[in-house]
Amino acid sequence: MATVFPIPKIKQSSARDQRLPSTGQGDDREKYWLYVIVFNRKEFARYSKVFPLAQTLEFKIPSKWYRRTVGGLEVFSGFCLTFIPSKRIKQMANLILVVMMLFATYNHWMVGDKFERLAPSLVFFFMLTCRMIVEYQIRRKEKEEKLNLKKPAAAAASAKEAGVDGAAGSFPSAAATPPPPTVAAESRAKKED
Repeated sequence: MATVFPIPKIKQSSARDQRLPSTGQGDDREKYWLYVIVFNRKEFARYSKVFPLAQTLEFKIPSKWYRRTVGGLEVFSGFCLTFIPSKRIKQMANLILVVMMLFATYNHWMVGDKFERLAPSLVFFFMLTCRMIVEYQIRRKEKEEKLNLKKPAAAAASAKEAGVDGAAGSFPSAAATPPPPTVAAESRAKKED
């Protein structure tokens, strides 16, 4: 199987070679992941140089800790979005990921990467932003429904205080309601006669 990317040397343990027969596929996977790790190390070394406010405040972020922090926050936020049922925690995790995608877009832009490298962070940024908007709309709709449920209950309570009888104040009794104007006019005419 021919590989397209340069593969770094891998130190193989002899114990592993004795346990598993070599099919060639596992070695390629190991080489690929080693390549990804080495590539990420180099990329984060470039990104740490263009970190926002690093030049202004004159400090340097070690690329190792920058990479670990970004990876840890992504894993933690993804775990929160997937497994934790609290809406507030999900919104905070979503906000963390949105900010991280903005930083990723900024890093790619400042380093001078091509659009192909910049596009995934933009796609995730817009996807996470849409998730935040949908969650906000759902929360606003739930609040409106709660207010609409409280209004009839408040109207029923005020009607009971005013002495209106009936099922939850929705059907007042005849004694509590004024007569229609035509009935009132007829009764006055009878009294005058």
